[in-house]
Amino acid sequence: MRIMSRVICPTCRGRGADVEVTCPECAGTGIDVGHENLYAQCHTCYGEGSIEVDECPLCGGEGTIDEDHFGSGGEGDDEEEEDHQGGA
Repeated sequence: MRIMSRVICPTCRGRGADVEVTCPECAGTGIDVGHENLYAQCHTCYGEGSIEVDECPLCGGEGTIDEDHFGSGGEGDDEEEEDHQGGA
């Protein structure tokens, strides 16, 4: 059985705003990989590897996200196990 619940966003820890995330341009390296100089500083995060954004990209600023679980005793539990055990 599938159960949906609201949980605190793991990215912003419930704040929703002013969140530090991995720089999308350099993937957290701080290096501009497209530049001729192999060690050029990323121009988005200025070499830090992370940037601060106004709104959390995971929860959209709400501070919580939907999380689904599989409860015990439901009809779909056995099928879900079979899928993860390499069933065709």
